[in-house]
Amino acid sequence: MLDTHGLEQHVTQQMAAHKIPGLALAVVHRGEVIYANGFGTTSVEENGLPVTPRTIFRVGSISKPLSSTAIMRLVEAGRLDLDAPVARYLPWVRFSRTGAEHQVTLRMLLTHTSGLDSINNPYGSRDPEGAATYIKETLPGIPFVAEPGRLYSYSNPGLALAGLVAATVYGKPLGTMVQELLFDPLGMTRSTYDPLVALTYPFAFSHNLRDDGTLEVARPVAESTGQHAAGFAMSTVLDMAQFAIMQMDGGRFGGQQLLAPETVKLMHTLHAPHYTVDGAGYGITFFVDAYKGLKRVRHGGGIHNYHCSFEMLPEARNRRHHHGVPHGAAQPVPHHHGHHL
Repeated sequence: MLDTHGLEQHVTQQMAAHKIPGLALAVVHRGEVIYANGFGTTSVEENGLPVTPRTIFRVGSISKPLSSTAIMRLVEAGRLDLDAPVARYLPWVRFSRTGAEHQVTLRMLLTHTSGLDSINNPYGSRDPEGAATYIKETLPGIPFVAEPGRLYSYSNPGLALAGLVAATVYGKPLGTMVQELLFDPLGMTRSTYDPLVALTYPFAFSHNLRDDGTLEVARPVAESTGQHAAGFAMSTVLDMAQFAIMQMDGGRFGGQQLLAPETVKLMHTLHAPHYTVDGAGYGITFFVDAYKGLKRVRHGGGIHNYHCSFEMLPEARNRRHHHGVPHGAAQPVPHHHGHHL
């Protein structure tokens, strides 16, 4: 049985210790949300509202599994080939490495094995069509740390490129594509890549930590349409619970099969080992490791002073509770605080 009192005490203590103004948490077990709560405030200023499970947070790099789930629907439909070079879909694309456009595939981009290095900037173009401009201007300057396909190297530009490939084939911007292929079918009604939509709902603002130890709202709101696929989604813990339920139920949600079970299994399978003693590595936009002897599928997100954690134990669906924590998805824990990530 979940010790909600102990959990809430721990959360409250940690928020005070680390100067976290707001946090939301949800836990999923056997296809149901068994716990959801919000703590703190959306803003330390006079417009602050109490955080609830329906408060919107930025989820940072958890955007990657969201984006890739929509991408995998296009793969299943035969509109994308995981092993085709990106030049098939974007003939104009160029890398810093000559000829790499004929070597780098969508599978490499989604598993971080393209060899591309990474950069991260919470600010960029707000143009709805800014993804192509971002890739044209940025990609030629990103160095390769290894030959394509050789090893794991986490790369935000790589996911941005994968998103552009999919959006180009789909014929609409990445945010619209994910809305239509993922958010709408899962009933993720407050999830979006558009800050102008997010700000119409209760929204947890980013905060900076001043030198005197007090917090202030960080301005302006982060945005970069070119990087949407890699790290700019916004969601609530209840919306993300829907995503967790679908992922842990073999792609099925609400009576519909959004992804084939084989596709979900592929996403949760280790593709790029980290060469560590615990055997951890990366699947298709999910980290894969173990927790208390069980396979864990997870991703974290950190952007503009937000942090989010998304963790699933898909093998434990039918196991008994262990150490007071129900097995399922210990599902997103987004919070915003005053430390730069």
